[in-house]
Amino acid sequence: MYPKLRKILLVVFLLVLVISYFLKDNYKTVKNIQPEVLKAPLQDVVDSNEPIQFSQDGFAYHLTPVAKYQIQGLVVSQMDYRFFSIYNSDSVFPVDLCLTWGDNLANKSYQEKQLSFSQDARFCFYKWRGETAINPDLISNNHLIASDSKILSIINKIKAGDQVLISGYLVDVKADKAGQVSDYDPSSFSLKSSLTRTDTGAGACEIIYVDDIKIVQVAHPIWSFLFDFSFYALAVLIFLGFVNFIIYSYVHKPGRKTD
Repeated sequence: MYPKLRKILLVVFLLVLVISYFLKDNYKTVKNIQPEVLKAPLQDVVDSNEPIQFSQDGFAYHLTPVAKYQIQGLVVSQMDYRFFSIYNSDSVFPVDLCLTWGDNLANKSYQEKQLSFSQDARFCFYKWRGETAINPDLISNNHLIASDSKILSIINKIKAGDQVLISGYLVDVKADKAGQVSDYDPSSFSLKSSLTRTDTGAGACEIIYVDDIKIVQVAHPIWSFLFDFSFYALAVLIFLGFVNFIIYSYVHKPGRKTD
């Protein structure tokens, strides 16, 4: 590939990558709210408290279902804790979704410029300047547990701005060390799921064992495609540039005769 053309393509794909990065997950530009995500979460008694048990990454897990649960809403923040985790246990709770629904979507308060959402340390935070119409009782942070690979693959695709529907069970979690774990993991731990949407602070998150999940509406499919495409295109261009450099260095190696 000609050096000049390669440089032009590098600049173009880099610009597309940066622009699409900021637009693909922008929940505030989502306008086509689907009717099902306006509904409040559904919580019901469980048919059986029979525990869900499995082992993963050095821990034996014992999940106690405490309620049947279905929640639907707009993802205003998504955090995958696997990328920087020092805990084995984060592989079982890989993704947290901060969702809002109902009047927060119907009245467009989620689009307020002075409002922002973020996630850290297993919490979902929201802050604003001045006044806001956002109703905190229509926001929840959800720890997702999935033992099914197909469900996990869908969870991995979810981004901020997507509209989702999640069904399963609210569960209390107990885990005991059963193998090799990191030096930072405890020998055992327990977590209780929230059973109400009106609480705040530590313990206010819903822990959901997911048995069905659906992306009702993808936020910005075109920008997501452009981000992925430009990322891989840049990777290919950088690789070709490296190969070209190696070939050039070999051909023009001191002492080597060339025509």
